[in-house]
Amino acid sequence: MQNDPVCGIPIEGKRNNMGYADLEIPYHFCSNQCKSEFITPFREQKKLKIKVAISVALTIPIIIFSIPQMLPAQFDGLFPISFGHFSNYLMMTLATLLQFWIGWRFYRGSWEGIKVKALNPDILLVLGTTVPYIYSVIVVIATIFPPRSVHFETPEEVRQAYNEMHKALNP
Repeated sequence: MQNDPVCGIPIEGKRNNMGYADLEIPYHFCSNQCKSEFITPFREQKKLKIKVAISVALTIPIIIFSIPQMLPAQFDGLFPISFGHFSNYLMMTLATLLQFWIGWRFYRGSWEGIKVKALNPDILLVLGTTVPYIYSVIVVIATIFPPRSVHFETPEEVRQAYNEMHKALNP
């Protein structure tokens, strides 16, 4: 059994379309994302840096609008401007961009991993970010739960923790 040279996920002995031969050494990958990172690491790193910068810029307003919701109700007077449901819709819009535009590579990586029957870290990341996102969208749209219980900042925190872990494991 071979391991993916980028993420280290064991690859079954099956041949798939994600192989690559360099100087007669065959490599196999769990996803096209890992293959692309292996073949052109600097281009992928540049794209990732741009997406991280954009995600930080989109996350800052989400965190700022989340702060009043994290405090108990008796502290509502600390914030002179009450945004009400407007802040939830703004956070939902920004979180949607983060979830599906910035995070699309993780959805693609998890789908490709599932297709070749290889569980990779992308699957865990997608589950950990999609569940609080869907819950928060239901809270905003259906208003069946208190509006203070949205968690749009959670998926970005999970993604950042994953990126930190990935950097630590792959220097």
